[in-house]
Amino acid sequence: MLSVFVTFLFLGLMHTPETSAKLFAAQLSFVQDGALSMNFDFNAIAQNNLRVLYVTFGISLIYGAGVIIMIAWNASVWGTIIGTVIRKGFETSGANILSYTAASLLQIMPHLLLESLAYLGAAVSGGMLALCAIFQKGQSKRFLYTLTDSFLIFAVSIGLILLSAFIEINI
Repeated sequence: MLSVFVTFLFLGLMHTPETSAKLFAAQLSFVQDGALSMNFDFNAIAQNNLRVLYVTFGISLIYGAGVIIMIAWNASVWGTIIGTVIRKGFETSGANILSYTAASLLQIMPHLLLESLAYLGAAVSGGMLALCAIFQKGQSKRFLYTLTDSFLIFAVSIGLILLSAFIEINI
C-alpha cells in the first residue's frame, strides 16, 4: 500500500496539474465530487472514514484478498491528490520542492498512517472472521478465540479511525 501511495504521490508531483487532471481523472474526481471538501468537521470526517472502514471489512469478509484492490485504490487516490496539491502549492510558493514536499508530508502523514493502519486492521479482521467461519466448528474454543480476536482488531480499527479524524482536525 505504501508503494502505491508513494508511486502516485511521485506521479502527482512530476506532472503539471493539467496533465495530472487528464491522467488521473478518476482519482481526482473525489475532490471534484466533494468527497474531500475543506469541511474540517470531526463528525463528517469520522463518518466518511468509518464508512470506508465498514466497506473494507465487508469486502474482506466476502471476497478475502480482493480487499487489496480497495486498499490500493485508496492509496492511489490519496497519493494522486496529495501529489497534485503539493505541486500546486510548490508552484505558487516558489519554495524548494524537496523541503516543501517534506513539510507537507509531515503535516499529512500522522493521520494518514493511522487511517491506513485502521483499514488494514479491518481487512485482517474480516479475513480472520471469514476463515474462522469456513474452517472452524461453531462452538470450539479456537472458533471463539478467533472470533474474539477478529472483533478486537476491528474495534481497535474503529478507535484508530476516530483518532486519525481527531488528528486531521487538530493538526
